[in-house]
Amino acid sequence: MEEHKINEIVDDINERSDDVRDILGLLPSWLVRWGTSIVFVVFGLIVFGTFIFRYDDVINARIVVTTSTPPIHLKAKTAGKLNNIFVKPNDFVEDGHLLAEIENNANLKDVYYLENKLKETQLKIIDIDSLEIIYPSNLKLGSVQTAYIDFVGQYQSFLLYNELNPKKREINALSKQISEQVTQLSVLKNRQSLFKKELEISEVNYNRNKEMYNKGIISKVEYEAAQRDFLSDKQEYETITSTISDINVSIARVESNKIQSKIEDTEFAKNYYQDLLGSLQNLENSIDTWEQTNILKSPINGKVTLFDVWNKYQNTEVGDVLFTIVPQKIDSLVGRVLMPVLNSGKVKTGQEVIIKLDNYPYAEWGSIKGKIVTISEVPKQDEDVYSIQVLIEGLETSFGKTLEFKQEMRGTAEIVTEELTLIERIFYQFRELFR
Repeated sequence: MEEHKINEIVDDINERSDDVRDILGLLPSWLVRWGTSIVFVVFGLIVFGTFIFRYDDVINARIVVTTSTPPIHLKAKTAGKLNNIFVKPNDFVEDGHLLAEIENNANLKDVYYLENKLKETQLKIIDIDSLEIIYPSNLKLGSVQTAYIDFVGQYQSFLLYNELNPKKREINALSKQISEQVTQLSVLKNRQSLFKKELEISEVNYNRNKEMYNKGIISKVEYEAAQRDFLSDKQEYETITSTISDINVSIARVESNKIQSKIEDTEFAKNYYQDLLGSLQNLENSIDTWEQTNILKSPINGKVTLFDVWNKYQNTEVGDVLFTIVPQKIDSLVGRVLMPVLNSGKVKTGQEVIIKLDNYPYAEWGSIKGKIVTISEVPKQDEDVYSIQVLIEGLETSFGKTLEFKQEMRGTAEIVTEELTLIERIFYQFRELFR
């Protein structure tokens, strides 16, 4: 009885399975028609998307975002203790403001006193007694001391020459001598003029007596007396003429000596001045060297940032960054990129750069854009990287957010070397075959 019921149930299940198979085997026509259409539409959209959507060829590199006037990092150029710190963190300073002094054997006030006096005096001719007052010997100048002593010595020689001026005295003496000789010459010329008239009269008298003697009118004694007077006057005239000639020669010689003395005076004055000028330049160079080695000054207007400086008498080593001056004025934004040599041939000026900053995660803030403006002609030695400057359009991100600017923000630069669609990417390897 039970086996009979079981067989009936099995037969019933088999009959129903055949019916189900018949129903499932007959798919509705609308399902076949719309299903095929949907597959083709989806496939068409995918193909269409490969022509529309971009998948650019990019080169990744690191970037530092700053301004066209970047922050200035001031490093210690000598090892030693900080004698003085003249600023505090976040102080605003101007170009040339004193920041700190590193320990040295010069007195800071003495060096800057000397520097100011050099600007004030400017090699003026002053009293020799004032020299010690303006440039005292008790200044403590350290490495500048030798140049200072030489300068003061040269300045003293220059002032002594201008005060005593032996060549000018010699020139004045020669001028006086010439003046006296010219006066003497004038007197002799007047005397010569008078003697010339007297000689003419004496000659006439002599010729008359000679004629009378030849006619026997006068005696020989009278004739010889007239002859002696004539010869005496002639000799006197010739003596005066010779003396005038000698004086002219003497005046010419003294004039030559005077010219030579003037030349020597000019040369000596020039040599003294050149020696003084050379010692001044040497002194100024010594002060500059001392200042560059031991003094830290702000090279621009900006805000002071301190990193490793905490207190006075702190030890520093050569190369330690003691201060950073952040420019007060924010001008155009630029990015400085170090790009690897690999694939660098694809990079050109004008190409777009997508910048993702470490300070602002890309997933939350998005990216900013820039454009390449310059590329170095040669790679940096020993690093195999090119230096690229990127002009940044602004701090508004691709997500519509505006970033707060901070100097030297770092991040990743994606240099878009070629704009490609998905279909171009797919057939990228085959493009050369169809060119």
